[in-house]
Amino acid sequence: MISIRTFLKKLVLLLFLIFQLSMYGNSSLLVYAAEPQGQESADAEQPGGSTEESDVTGQDSPTGTDIINTTENIDFIQQTLQSLRLEIENSKESTNLNKGQVQAMKDGLDLIEDKLKDAYAALDQSRTGISGNAEKLKELEKLFLTGSRDVRTNSADLASQKSLIEDNSVRLYELLIQLDTIDTEIKKFTRAIQESDDQKPEEDGVTLAVNSDLKKIWMIMATALVFLAPLAFSFPLTDNKSVNDTSTQQSVVLACLFAIFGYLLLGFSLMYGTTSSGWIGLGSYLFPGYSAETEGLEPAFSLIQFMPFQAGFIVLAALVIGTALGRQISALSQAGVAFFTGTLLIPVFGHWAWASRFTPGNKGWLEGAGFVDQAGAAVVSVVAACFALVVLYKLSRRSPSEQKPDGILQSVYSAPAILFLWLSWLGFISGMLPFSDERIPVVILNALIAAAVSGVIAFLPHAFFNQEKIAVARGLAGFVSGLVAISACGQSVTFIEAAIVGLGAGILQNLLFNFLRKLFLPHDHQIRAAYLITIHGVAGVWGILCVALLGTEGNLSPPNFIQLFTQFQGIAAAIVYSIVMAYIATFLLTFRKKRVKKADEPAA
Repeated sequence: MISIRTFLKKLVLLLFLIFQLSMYGNSSLLVYAAEPQGQESADAEQPGGSTEESDVTGQDSPTGTDIINTTENIDFIQQTLQSLRLEIENSKESTNLNKGQVQAMKDGLDLIEDKLKDAYAALDQSRTGISGNAEKLKELEKLFLTGSRDVRTNSADLASQKSLIEDNSVRLYELLIQLDTIDTEIKKFTRAIQESDDQKPEEDGVTLAVNSDLKKIWMIMATALVFLAPLAFSFPLTDNKSVNDTSTQQSVVLACLFAIFGYLLLGFSLMYGTTSSGWIGLGSYLFPGYSAETEGLEPAFSLIQFMPFQAGFIVLAALVIGTALGRQISALSQAGVAFFTGTLLIPVFGHWAWASRFTPGNKGWLEGAGFVDQAGAAVVSVVAACFALVVLYKLSRRSPSEQKPDGILQSVYSAPAILFLWLSWLGFISGMLPFSDERIPVVILNALIAAAVSGVIAFLPHAFFNQEKIAVARGLAGFVSGLVAISACGQSVTFIEAAIVGLGAGILQNLLFNFLRKLFLPHDHQIRAAYLITIHGVAGVWGILCVALLGTEGNLSPPNFIQLFTQFQGIAAAIVYSIVMAYIATFLLTFRKKRVKKADEPAA
């Protein structure tokens, strides 16, 4: 049986606990220290005894332990409610409680049960929130673990970087010391330079003056060498006693005068004037107010130094043509041919291939296409030889000479003439280079090698087959053929390749000479013409081709076929141009073929 006092005491305790649960819910769960069951029984048996209440402590936030303790408290409350219900049921008959008191107790218990349900609902929400937070905590734990591993890795890297930084700092310190030393030395040099600044302008002026004088001396020497060529053509032949030597020498001087006059009057301007679409030069250098600079171009040489040197090429072309035609035309026609050569024949084609020699950037169409002629093999030799061949062919058709047996095949050049021609050729091939160019000795040696090999190759076949009468003449002609061939490519071939150039020139000169003598130039008075055409024409074509065949980088390197096509293009242009100009010349000039008297014919 339960006493009213005990019942009320337990009821107040339950209400207090429920109040705490409903008030703090998810945020603060109270821990209730339940009294032992035996103590409750003692209270029930001793109505006057005292009851110890449980200690209740609060916490700021729920934890796993709080939830467990709260659950235990709720279980304890339910057990207490169950025991109160049983005691109420049992004490209905044994106690003097009226129905109103019992109903009040039952209503109190129902109220307590509703509060417990609310506490359970709040507890379930707390459990759900704590479960979600637990999952998030696990994810954070994984992230923290990964981050900790990364931190440990980075710490190891930082340690290694620290050691590297320490090593580099030591090296940097050493470099700073060296830089300080270098800075000290630079300051010394700067002071020395500043001290010598007062003397430097005077030294620069002296250097410029010396360089200018050396350039002038070099051009004067090259010009003097190239004008040895007329001497080579004026020397008499020792085996041709019947030739009027005085007339030959006068013809050489006459050709030189008219060729130079025509070149200075118009030819130089057509050759090196401001190009008109790469076909012809415009302007005149005879007027004081005109210069290439007025056209936005700057010449590479002084006009006074460059023009006489280039006149030597014109004189050589005029002499080749005049000597090939010989006494078959009158003196007036010879002068007209020389003037035509210096005015139009060489300057126009020279502008196509050489216009930038005087004014860089002022290129003709052949030079712009990539055609290379280093020292006049095509511009002078091929054009002059083809022009002479066409004119001779037209003269022979107008009034053909009688066919006679060949006499002695005298040389086109005498021995002294060969020596002078050799010296003049050194001026032709080396004067095209600046005086400080390192290739000048190489070019001179290449010319010697090519000429020697060509002369030997042209001489030996006739000497071996007991043709001593013509062996020397062929050898001398082969020597000049080697000079003509190497003039096209002497700056870009090695010594072995120069020997190959001379070898080809000697062989081709011999073969083509025989071919011309049999088909086109069979007469005795045409022997010199046949020599000149094969020496300058055939050897010049071979030299132009050797630019692409042998002039590539390296020793005996494979040919440059693109350059070879360009060289063929230049050769074709030279031949076609020479043929057209020959027809124009024969139309403009009246050639009067002179009958060769019997006294003037070469003696057998």
